[in-house]
Amino acid sequence: MQLWLLFLVGLVAAVHGHIQHAIRSGQVVARGVNLGGWLVLERWMTSNAAIWKHVPEALKDAGEFQAMSAVGRAVADPLIKAHREQWITESDIKEIASYGMNLVRVPVGWWIYEKPGETDWQHFTPGGLAYLDKLVNDWAVKYNVAVLIDMHAAKGSQNGREHGAAVVTGQAHFTDNTNNIQRTSETVEFLVNRYKSSPAFLGIELLNEPEWTANQDKGTDRAKLKLYYQTLYARVRAACGDCVIVISPFLTEQGSSHGEWGSVLPFHKNNWIDWHKYLKWGFEGQSLAQITGTGVDNIEKDLREWRGPPIFMGEWSLGHPDSAKADFARSDSAIALFAARQLAALNAAKAGWAFWSWKADYGTKYGDGWSMQSLLRNKLLKLDIPRRKELCT
Repeated sequence: MQLWLLFLVGLVAAVHGHIQHAIRSGQVVARGVNLGGWLVLERWMTSNAAIWKHVPEALKDAGEFQAMSAVGRAVADPLIKAHREQWITESDIKEIASYGMNLVRVPVGWWIYEKPGETDWQHFTPGGLAYLDKLVNDWAVKYNVAVLIDMHAAKGSQNGREHGAAVVTGQAHFTDNTNNIQRTSETVEFLVNRYKSSPAFLGIELLNEPEWTANQDKGTDRAKLKLYYQTLYARVRAACGDCVIVISPFLTEQGSSHGEWGSVLPFHKNNWIDWHKYLKWGFEGQSLAQITGTGVDNIEKDLREWRGPPIFMGEWSLGHPDSAKADFARSDSAIALFAARQLAALNAAKAGWAFWSWKADYGTKYGDGWSMQSLLRNKLLKLDIPRRKELCT
């Protein structure tokens, strides 16, 4: 009964306004998917993109900054443009909506704002903003899907990883100097001001997966990160009084025992905390059945014991350690149980969830658990929300 009530509320929102208003007001909980590998490149999930044929083997998993350094824009620009054109299209948003989902989380890099008079962004292939415009102002409006923009790659990199467009692999230099922080902040503000009046714009995540290390020369500084959040929050909230604003704790501090992150921002009903609960890393040596048990139990415990702002599970998947690979390949019923148990646990996240990711070129039928599109089409991931039959083909 409760699910159908949520569905009816969604229908009312569709008639009287965009679904993002219902999410902001708390009438509807976010249920969605990430558009990973589109505007921030990650080789592991876009391995069929032509750009990777030109990147040296040693740099293929180093991220977009280092790939561009190796290839150069003359070669990279047409290839990356072709990838952007086909990786996510209007038909993808229609299909996402057809499954009853109401949100897409779209990762972007700081360089998407091509600041006049500046040259640093020109290291990257330009034109990403045009695709984001299509998503926010056209496709998401047409199919009644809310858009959460995610600052996935800060200038200098907040985590030193591929998806953070690391300048040097393993080194996070985002908080090393004020220019990195200022330039990333400018991009966030630019995007908020650009889309704040769009019917589909839900809000923005100020930073994705920052990481700290004992060696501060190679990690994001805790105090500077909190100051970045607080300073930027004040500006964004002033520009967009009711939009959703999301912050991410350090990747290793996403759990109920790290309540300090709940007090970084002042109270507002649309301030969310983002957790990424992957059952892959830290579960080495375990079978799929063990992960389905103890791994999901841990997620349930953290959500149950959290006493802070609403948790948004901004990334989760059916990714798994090598020890569970044979189980995953052998038994569709085990995959379905793994998915169902995670989904049941994640539905307790008060702000909702977004699967990572919609597509994944991983070389296996189900993208080894990362391709929501494949998992849904093969009925291994069954969402407990009604389908929009008018969009089904």
